[in-house]
Amino acid sequence: MSSLPLVTVRPRLLFAVSETRWLGAARFPKAARDAGWEVALVTPRGALIESSRSLSHVHHLPAGADVAQWTHAIERAIVELEPHIVVPCDDMTFRLLAALAHVRPQTMDPARHAQLARLIEFSLGTPAHYFLSVDKLRLPDAMRGVPARFAESVSTRSLDEARAFAARHGFPVVLKRCTSTGGNGVAICRTPADLEAEFIRLVEPRATPVPPFSEGVLVQRWLDGHRLFQPAVAWQGRIIAAWCAEVLECHPAPKGPACVRRQHFDPRVHAEVERLVAALGMSGLFSIEFIVERATGLPHVLEINRRAAPSMHRGAFLRVDMFAALLAVSQGLPSPTRASFEPDEEHIDVAFPQEWLRDPDSAWIARYPTDVPWDEPELLASYQRLWRERA
Repeated sequence: MSSLPLVTVRPRLLFAVSETRWLGAARFPKAARDAGWEVALVTPRGALIESSRSLSHVHHLPAGADVAQWTHAIERAIVELEPHIVVPCDDMTFRLLAALAHVRPQTMDPARHAQLARLIEFSLGTPAHYFLSVDKLRLPDAMRGVPARFAESVSTRSLDEARAFAARHGFPVVLKRCTSTGGNGVAICRTPADLEAEFIRLVEPRATPVPPFSEGVLVQRWLDGHRLFQPAVAWQGRIIAAWCAEVLECHPAPKGPACVRRQHFDPRVHAEVERLVAALGMSGLFSIEFIVERATGLPHVLEINRRAAPSMHRGAFLRVDMFAALLAVSQGLPSPTRASFEPDEEHIDVAFPQEWLRDPDSAWIARYPTDVPWDEPELLASYQRLWRERA
């Protein structure tokens, strides 16, 4: 008697998206599928990520979905698809998942909520630290004992206190809301007039149904140095794979998303990330942003992004495959990929379409290979439509 063919079932990864124009997220599905995942998506209609041909299932959010509608959509997707893990692709989605893990909606069955909360905890780590980890006002003080290095700062609702801080530390100073995306809640103030105008703008309470809700403004000493990210995958408070990415170009400058990065290994940054990940009990894909101070060479934490980060899709090419590492560790298996780069190894990463949208005549594009998604023509066409809209 002939034997039946062996059927291999791929574990299913569910990407969750709230932002339709998040450029880097659209590159994740192919990288995850190539790493061995079956890839599903919950998203608003028309999101760039939906153009990827690597998706097996797509669930759509209602147009202009509120929190209740988003919760219902993610519940339906999880119940129908039974994903092994859920990965947020933007900051708001992480906060929505965090809120769902903490509070059961009145209309949701307790057993169903417990099922969803277990999946979120399995995917993201210790729930008690979700909101703290992304709250720019609370994080610096909360992490002093880790220890993790932050620039001197004060959290305040008083313009006089902000002025006194600037008088002690000098200009420029940096102001931050408790949450922001792409630098939209951050201001660099070079004069007293800047400080007053930006403080008044940022201290105004914003109506949001999704925590964290910390009121006030973080006033922080400005550091002369360069921005650097550490994209990583962690599991239960332990880093599995990571690299450093120094920002060489960004848009809008100086605090917008990176367009060109120098990827390398920095032991001091890695040590800072290890301490933070352990203290916060983090799991999943994330990125931590630093300023490396020019005078001292020391990294200072700026913020933690609890979502998959742009450039992670390049992991297989770089032989630090974060999607493959996540697949293995979430199944209790050894990682099939190396944990980071060699000490003297570096790569220049010209992000597509980010650098192309910033400057189609960029010298970086002319000098270095650019990871254009030639094998995903539908996605490439979506990027081209975006370029025409911006032009």
